[in-house]
Amino acid sequence: MRCKLKLFFSLVGICCSLLIGQAYAGFSLGSTRVVVLSQDTQVLKVTNHGDIAFAMQAWAETPAGGNPGHALVVSPSFAKLAGDSNLDLKLMSLANSGDTEQLYYLNVQEIPPKAKKDHNGVRGNEVAFAVRTKIKVFVRTEALQEQRRNAEKAVTVSLSEDGKQLHINNPTPFYFSIDTASLGGNMLAVSKSGLVPPMAKETLDIDANALVNEEVEISFIDDYGARRQYSYAIQ
Repeated sequence: MRCKLKLFFSLVGICCSLLIGQAYAGFSLGSTRVVVLSQDTQVLKVTNHGDIAFAMQAWAETPAGGNPGHALVVSPSFAKLAGDSNLDLKLMSLANSGDTEQLYYLNVQEIPPKAKKDHNGVRGNEVAFAVRTKIKVFVRTEALQEQRRNAEKAVTVSLSEDGKQLHINNPTPFYFSIDTASLGGNMLAVSKSGLVPPMAKETLDIDANALVNEEVEISFIDDYGARRQYSYAIQ
């Protein structure tokens, strides 16, 4: 019993010593998503809210984790942010995105400083949280940009042949992000990404007793991160 108590208090002591050390937290981004026009540049603000300097690494990737090349270029890819300061991250598209909107992801990785050594050469009990933030980046042509306003109205909802699923049909050249969906006041399960790609569909399971004569309420996330709700009759 004494051994167990000693082990317990030892573990508590270790945890407390870690918590006593100063904890540093990191960056925030100026938006939860970014829209970049082809052959143009968009600026995203990165802010270091801490009181010490952090390094930052930023890069873009395709949904499959590949390199988007000239389709989306991030600058600077590496920088140092002083405490309580911010930096303008430039996102540039140097390629034509074509007839449909293209989806990429921006990663912003914090790189915390190493804990300082005391006069005995021992590093202090400082806890640094290295957080990676990942957000969606949509690249579209200027012509597509002019068509984007309320494009969600073109969405249609249909019932599967077995009556167990709803198809959210997207006939537009844009990606739509579903926040929530409900039928007859009952919430429907949405996939983790919630994305409905251009010219594609998202399938939602419904309850066997659902009233399919009800309208489907869908809340989409727009270009600015705001939620906009639309109602659709089931076809």
